Amino acid sequence: MRKVILIFVITIGLFSACNSGSESTKIVLNKPLDSLTIQEISSEIRKNPRNSELFIRRAELYFSKFLIDSGINDALIATRLDSLKPENFIRLSEMYLTKGRSEDAKLTLEKCNRINAGNVNVLVKIATIYFYVKDYKKADEYLDMAAQVEPHNANMFFVRGMLHRDKKENKLAILNFQKAAENNPEYYEAYMMLGLIFSEMNDTIAIQYYHTACNLNPKEIQPHYNLGMFYQENDRYNQAFGEYQYILRNLDNSYPYAFFNQGYIYMIYLGEYEKAIQYFDSALAAKPDYVEAIYNKGFCFEKLKKYDKAKEFYNQAKDMVTNYQLAIDGLNRLDKKH
Repeated sequence: MRKVILIFVITIGLFSACNSGSESTKIVLNKPLDSLTIQEISSEIRKNPRNSELFIRRAELYFSKFLIDSGINDALIATRLDSLKPENFIRLSEMYLTKGRSEDAKLTLEKCNRINAGNVNVLVKIATIYFYVKDYKKADEYLDMAAQVEPHNANMFFVRGMLHRDKKENKLAILNFQKAAENNPEYYEAYMMLGLIFSEMNDTIAIQYYHTACNLNPKEIQPHYNLGMFYQENDRYNQAFGEYQYILRNLDNSYPYAFFNQGYIYMIYLGEYEKAIQYFDSALAAKPDYVEAIYNKGFCFEKLKKYDKAKEFYNQAKDMVTNYQLAIDGLNRLDKKH
């Protein structure tokens, strides 16, 4: 099975409309990013070379096109043009992090903190970076500073929750995620983390948190997937099927993990191997390199006593992943049956 995963990102609102400059500059700054071209923004930059918002805008466009280094360069220029805008430093730090340059990200934010002392968003971002590199003491220090500036800041509570979660202090993690949600009732990531922790504790309150996350982000697959996993692992198969089918009907009709997990339930829990194979086939149609689905097809054929077909899929899985132990074990079982 695909493990429940959660990636969290704390995003700070970055852009405000520019009230100065030409009408064409204002148009470029307010246009949806996906309707802009690099040439269009570059033309405005040539006319307004000291407008930091134009450089940030082009940085975002570079970033959306995976031209990360060019994006970093433009964001760096923006911080130099207007050092009193913490949001420029924050965005630059986020771009550094995508390149794995955590030290550069930290130095960028610390410079911003010296220029714009006491900005709670910057303090929380610095704490987040220290959390990433597992310097919990320094992360705590910056979170404490953030709490002094804004005691009820939801992002501060969320990062503190992640810190306690990383230290396996689940009671404190839960407390902080709950405070994050109390101070920002639309904090999707906080509800997801609460759902994940209570799922691991096998506590049905997880269902409530995942439902809230589903309502907050109706187009997100992950809360429905996590909820399906919770039902699946607690023998509530019909409800698990309901979540996986909801994903396929309403969110992504080729989501391979929703197909795979339904096949897994039919294979492991219900013993309906022919039906399981159909779902694994659907998973493979969406993700041809899904080695677990290939192995599971072999296992189903073995259970159906179709040993030649089982051997075919075990060999296919073994060829795909070197020393794939499950496939090797399957082939050894088949050798003993002949």
